[in-house]
Amino acid sequence: MQRLLLFRVGSFQRLAIPLALVARLEEFPLSLIEHANGSPVIQYRNGILKLIALRNVLEPKATPNQDSTGLLQVVVIKDGTRSVGLIVDGIIDVAEESVTVKQEAGRTGFLGSAIVGNRVTDFLDIDAVIQASEKSQLRVSEGRSKRREETSRMLQPVGVG
Repeated sequence: MQRLLLFRVGSFQRLAIPLALVARLEEFPLSLIEHANGSPVIQYRNGILKLIALRNVLEPKATPNQDSTGLLQVVVIKDGTRSVGLIVDGIIDVAEESVTVKQEAGRTGFLGSAIVGNRVTDFLDIDAVIQASEKSQLRVSEGRSKRREETSRMLQPVGVG
């Protein structure tokens, strides 16, 4: 059994990451967004939380989402010694179930797809998303390698026999 956070971003109506990687789910007013080193950030828990707009990373040519509520939904991920906030269009649910019928990903930013809750769900590669957002090759830390290994283990192809 795996505990997963299910969410949507742009044309991706069903994305997942292991819930173990999620530090918190937050909602922030757009008015609190600031910029540091050219990246959107927010003051968060006595620090600065870098924000990554998943829509911009996964669909760089897509039209920006016009949010009518003035609020950002953010999935806070612990990234080694720091945290990063992934801006999503909406949280769907938390699911706890066996992940079955796996398929490898065919594009950057994804680890693969599986059936979750009787629906096809794409698994996000958080490391690739962070690297793409920073537009530079980052040294893969032990924490990142562990996250990738944990998520990849769930997406190993099912043997056909």
